[in-house]
Amino acid sequence: DKDKDKDKDKDKDKDKDKDRHINHRPSTEIQIQTENTQAEMSDNEFSGFGDGEEDAFGMDETNDDDDGFGGPDGAAADGDGGDGFPIDEEDGFGFGDDDEDGFGDGGEWGDGDGFGDGGDEWGADDAPMTMEEVLENQYREAIEKQGEEAVSLLTSLLDDEEEKTRWGFKSLKKLVKISQSAGDLDQARRHFERMMGYVTSKNLTMNLIESPLLNSLKFLSDRADIEELYELAMNTLQAANYDKARYRLMLFQGWKLLEAGQFARLEKFISELRQSCYNEGGDVDSSKNAQLKETLILEIARREACGQDDRLIMKSLYNEVKHIKTFMSARDKALVCSCGGKLYMFEHKWALAYRDFNEAFEGCDETAQRAQAICNLKYLVVACLLNIENTNVNPFAAARTKSYEGDAEIQPLKQLVVAFQQTDIFAFERVLSENIDTIVNEPFVKNYIELLRLGMRARALLKALTPYRRIYIRSLAEDLDIPAAEVERILVLLILDERLHATIDQVRGVIDITGESFSLATRYKAMQRWAARLRQVSYSLTRA
Repeated sequence: DKDKDKDKDKDKDKDKDKDRHINHRPSTEIQIQTENTQAEMSDNEFSGFGDGEEDAFGMDETNDDDDGFGGPDGAAADGDGGDGFPIDEEDGFGFGDDDEDGFGDGGEWGDGDGFGDGGDEWGADDAPMTMEEVLENQYREAIEKQGEEAVSLLTSLLDDEEEKTRWGFKSLKKLVKISQSAGDLDQARRHFERMMGYVTSKNLTMNLIESPLLNSLKFLSDRADIEELYELAMNTLQAANYDKARYRLMLFQGWKLLEAGQFARLEKFISELRQSCYNEGGDVDSSKNAQLKETLILEIARREACGQDDRLIMKSLYNEVKHIKTFMSARDKALVCSCGGKLYMFEHKWALAYRDFNEAFEGCDETAQRAQAICNLKYLVVACLLNIENTNVNPFAAARTKSYEGDAEIQPLKQLVVAFQQTDIFAFERVLSENIDTIVNEPFVKNYIELLRLGMRARALLKALTPYRRIYIRSLAEDLDIPAAEVERILVLLILDERLHATIDQVRGVIDITGESFSLATRYKAMQRWAARLRQVSYSLTRA
């Protein structure tokens, strides 16, 4: 049996070799066969049209009418099917359709074969367009036009509507803008009022309504009757039970009141907005956390704008906003973090203030609020210089600040940072004296100028004391151009802060640097280790 199997395997291998030999014929042999085949084709059925011979289809190919197709004698002229096919003048292909048997007389194809007639390509009947598709095409055609042509197309779309659709709503929004831009205020108002009629339509959802409506009101915000339009929109949204869209509209109007400086009306608006975020039990509706957060941000902005800087209230608002973990836009984040940075500055929490001012600066930079970005960059620099734990941090090292270094208000601050980090007290004072308006008298920064001077003088004193063990205070005062009393006060503060280990002889006016390297905390730790070792020794003695 094994021998038989081996013989079978050998036969199979031979067959494979034969197939391989047949399939791998020389290329010259293949080329010769191909040329012969092409020659046969040219002599028979594929002889080409218009050569005056009868082809395999039985057609005289003499091209009498220059249309690229030959035709028999007596065929119709060019354009009427003079191509060898019998033609029915009502048919785009020359296929007759005199009966309903699926085939025309004389072998022509009729309607029953699925190819149809009337000139359709292969006769396939396309599915009719829906009214929604027709309106969409009309709208897209209209928005590519300008002026009266666009108005005509949009008006025609509205006339063609059988029921209210989103394309009619979009068309009215476009008509509002066109009329308002053209100065036809009455027509713009009529279009807007008609637009409100679409809000209650069952064919439109809140998502389709909210954005176009807010954009239209934003475009109309300069009108004298804008308050009436706001009222109309809010009543319509309330009737349609679109509470979220109504809230967004009220919030939008609130920011407009802030821009207009109408703080009294804005306060009432904010009160109503906050009440809408609470349930009947007086607790915050968890589904409205995002709305509450946006309302609180608007309240922070109002207090900042009108100068109501009650720190306890602002701190409460800031903490509440930070506590709500929902999305916050870059603009809102910049506003909130700027508020937080100022609060931390008041509490002398320089590191936290630096963090918040940095986030505020980034938010303003992202939203192209250059003026606010410059303000926050100023505050960021001040917080950085006051933070003695990170005095070597350069706030201008970040790539985001590079585009601001050439600004007239930022250049002095950069010079101030360089002077501070190089402990050049004279350059530091010179920068301050030459930039009274941009630094010293800046409404927020001026509250921290003395602290900046104190920090600079402390650094200068520590650097001046480095080579000495004992030195007269008046000598330090002369070297640094600081009053002797001020030098002594700063030395006392340095000693109390444990940044300097020294004693002051006030009678002789001498400071004696002890060179003590152990701080109180280090001493306490050493004493704790000593006490622990004594307890171990005591325990060992009692067990002995």
